[in-house]
Amino acid sequence: MSDTFGRACEFDLDPKDGKTDVNRIEVDAPASNSANPFATVTSQITAACLKAELEFVLSQVSQGDFQPGSSDIPCHLNPFDKTKGDWDMRMRTLVRILLLDKAQSGDTGAEPILSTATSAHIQNDLLSLETSVGTDTYSIFGCGDTERDTDNSQDREASASSEGDFLDSVSDASGWFLKFLIELYFFLTPEGAITAVASVLPSPLSAAVAVLNALGITEVLLAQVPETENHRLAIESTRFLKNQVVIQDLHSTAHFVTAPGVIAAQQGVKSWLLDRFQQIAKNEFIEYNARPYHDISLSALRNLADFATDADVRNGAQMLIEFSAAKFAVGSNSGRRLAPFRRHFYVVNCIDGQSCADDASNNTPIEIFRSFDTGSGDGEVALGLLFNGQTQQLPFGSIPVEAVGEALYAATTHFLPNSLITDLAIRKDAPSYQRIHHDGYEIYSNSPGALISAGGIETDHAYHLLVAGIPVSGPWDQTQDIGAGVPTTVMFPSDPIGSTDNGATTPGASTSKMTLDAFITFRGNRKTEGGTENFADNLCVWQNFACGVNLRIPDDIVNCLAPSTTSLFFFFDSAACPGYRPTSVVPHFYFALFLICGNASPCFTSSSDPSDEKFPNNAGFLEIVDNPPVSFDQFKAMVESNNSNIGKVIPCVSDLPGCSLRYRTFSSSGPGHLLVVDPRAHQNDSDKSGILSVDGVDEKDLDEVNLAEGDSSVANPAPITSQGDGVIAITNARLGGKEIILNFSHGNHPCRQTGPGALCTQQ
Repeated sequence: MSDTFGRACEFDLDPKDGKTDVNRIEVDAPASNSANPFATVTSQITAACLKAELEFVLSQVSQGDFQPGSSDIPCHLNPFDKTKGDWDMRMRTLVRILLLDKAQSGDTGAEPILSTATSAHIQNDLLSLETSVGTDTYSIFGCGDTERDTDNSQDREASASSEGDFLDSVSDASGWFLKFLIELYFFLTPEGAITAVASVLPSPLSAAVAVLNALGITEVLLAQVPETENHRLAIESTRFLKNQVVIQDLHSTAHFVTAPGVIAAQQGVKSWLLDRFQQIAKNEFIEYNARPYHDISLSALRNLADFATDADVRNGAQMLIEFSAAKFAVGSNSGRRLAPFRRHFYVVNCIDGQSCADDASNNTPIEIFRSFDTGSGDGEVALGLLFNGQTQQLPFGSIPVEAVGEALYAATTHFLPNSLITDLAIRKDAPSYQRIHHDGYEIYSNSPGALISAGGIETDHAYHLLVAGIPVSGPWDQTQDIGAGVPTTVMFPSDPIGSTDNGATTPGASTSKMTLDAFITFRGNRKTEGGTENFADNLCVWQNFACGVNLRIPDDIVNCLAPSTTSLFFFFDSAACPGYRPTSVVPHFYFALFLICGNASPCFTSSSDPSDEKFPNNAGFLEIVDNPPVSFDQFKAMVESNNSNIGKVIPCVSDLPGCSLRYRTFSSSGPGHLLVVDPRAHQNDSDKSGILSVDGVDEKDLDEVNLAEGDSSVANPAPITSQGDGVIAITNARLGGKEIILNFSHGNHPCRQTGPGALCTQQ
């Protein structure tokens, strides 16, 4: 340490001497009689050493041959020459370091942590974006985003002020021919451009171009490669903040605004950001729940939420972070979630307990956590740990280092989501029912006894090559860009790992429930794309109710099921099942399971069955009852009495049409709700969820579902509602209907309201 970073990082070789102003490290092995297998490592680094480390590392950073944007985009139509991208990912972090340092001195009056030279190195050499807003697509003749502006503030302003002629801003490396093509692109039709190019090319090439033109495919030569959402947000958020710093620098130097060129360019960047914010508010993120890309988008927004001095940009970014946090709140239980997502498709393999791309095993406690977090990149889980403190299901309460890394970026934030959102994530006292409609669907039922999550359908690629502005599919489309589906999943609250179960005799009897096999799941229809699998036709969810085909049940729940002797029902009492018994934090619940078997034997396999025969021929549904007001025997008798003639069963496990089951939900004070369901509905009609009607009222078709809504037949309103008009309401029924409205309807002025008629304000 001292050889690398200097004398400030010399370590105390006698860490037990009690000194508090030295660098030291201690390791305590776990006690031999402890159920907790983890050692405790205590590390102490002095401020002087930490500063020396920062200075050394940051001074060594260079852009090298990296460039902003996606990697592996072909350059100049050469399949062997591809971009080395992701420099915008580094800039996203570097600009945060720079602005945190400036805030340190600005807010407290303290000396900056970084030296002047290191700060200038970051600002001038590493944040290498130009002043003007970038492009959302790249020409297939080009080589991605080739920006590389390393000017200081004064030179940046001089350059921005002389950018009136677009062609003058073209990189010298592109040469006269690229400028010529740009002229043709903007001033001629595609056919005219190709003809003009042919006129200056040697005869063989000219003849080839003429053939292409005759075939009517000249537009292909003007095709555009779209940049992905997370890269565009990372690039433009960094550009905005870099411009902001330049404007502040020049203002501070001259004591009046002297940056008209950068200010004009900044208006273009602001307009792009606000337009993109509004599109997200109306349609959802393109890369909704994407692992790990959604987290990258959020961190770009977080930079703006923390450091943008423009109120419109700052508030718009903050509001989108709250929208995302609210989605996590309604889609999680005890910090766990299993949401349908786009990119990476292979993650479903990892979630299903098969090999992960970067994990050799899912068996250790750390790997168990990875199945839901950093191994597959669901950064929202780590953010949930940071902001909501939901550690119940972590092994012995230990937060894996991967999760710390995911949360570290947000740990320096100035902006916290509204407390009513945090309450939605932690407290599940007030049942809720939530539907989200983007390119796919998400459906969540929350209650004290369980979270049911669904949305398992496959959706189209997020991005396509654009030819004359029209998306075109082809062999270049990647499997990872498909929206992948996951099973309908029922998550029950349960004892944390390492705790003493009420019925157990030894500590640590409970196991962490962080993997798919720990939950009841309807696997639906397994589909394989590009060698990886996903689970389709999983949308049949209503309040405390789920249905579907190909059911799997964890061993510990299988062992506690009480089968009926007269019907196809099975019953479960959490009070009689180790690991689920009621405690101060685990509520009491029952569930009734109706299970139809085909020719499979047994009727269902347990979740731990390692055989290839994963999906027995079964179908059915279950209903969960929270804090039951009657005895278990009374519950069983009432369910069977109310549903003695349940309807058709044979078509539910075959390809025959007409699987219609009529189920009367449990109620101790009335008749309950009459549900008509079809576990195979979505397989037969892509516009149906499986819930056909409630109390005689037909459920709306899937394509009629708003961006965010609930169901009028459910007692409490949905936590998130939006008609896709840029106005998103977040409501907490447990807090008496407390509400915030994220209003993007006026694209240039995002603002919040505390109710429909309240003033729209910014913070």
